[in-house]
Amino acid sequence: HDTAQSLCTHSNREAAHGASAVALAVAIARDVRRKTNKQASPQAIAVHSMHDMMFFGLNEEQLQAAQERYHTTNGDLCPDVVPVALWVVLQSNGFEDAIRRAVMVGGNVGNLAAIVGGVAEALWGVPVGMRQQALTYLPNAMVGVVNDFNRRFKRLRELTLQTKYYLVGEYRAVEEKNRLAADIEREWANDLALSEVNADKIIARLLQLRGKGYWQKWADDYGIPLSLLGYIFKRLTDDEMDFDAGTKQLKQFLDTNYPQDA
Repeated sequence: HDTAQSLCTHSNREAAHGASAVALAVAIARDVRRKTNKQASPQAIAVHSMHDMMFFGLNEEQLQAAQERYHTTNGDLCPDVVPVALWVVLQSNGFEDAIRRAVMVGGNVGNLAAIVGGVAEALWGVPVGMRQQALTYLPNAMVGVVNDFNRRFKRLRELTLQTKYYLVGEYRAVEEKNRLAADIEREWANDLALSEVNADKIIARLLQLRGKGYWQKWADDYGIPLSLLGYIFKRLTDDEMDFDAGTKQLKQFLDTNYPQDA
């Protein structure tokens, strides 16, 4: 699995691989929860997913060795803590149970419980009472940061439900030929999650070229929001490009990434 995105927060390849394994486990857990449409049990995780979840496909013997190393190293090394964390989740029956089990394992409980909590939250969510109690331990400024994050995440989620390649909270595999479309969708959604100012400017640029009805037909024909169409047109063209050449390039891009008969 690609570890490039983990290198900005983890100082070596080994740690980056561990972070990627945890991210994959969270993605699998979210998918399980979505498909079951209810609080999932560990048993709901398909057997074929275990190869990926258990950190490069650890078997039982290797897992036992990782648990022994975890206690020897106090859980400071990524190849030891990640398999143990995923094992803890798979033995649990809820978020609180998972955290309690992590604490009972001992060692570097901070690292272990952080990983366990991330995967367990994806499976079961955090109990409301526990979430509310945790917020009381934070200073007001930090509570504001948490609330702002939650608002932005919700807004991003709503926006990206309208997109084809970029969906916050779930993994969508993107082929190389669609990579630019995914990048544009990400830019569009993140801008709108913060403010509509940039989107308004981009739509205004479109309206300088043709009326709203003209552009809205493009958007409707390809099933995308008008503002996203504006971001696409902006990325593909510049002020020096002939309008007809720009719309020709736009049509080619939309036909490739948002085919009307899909």
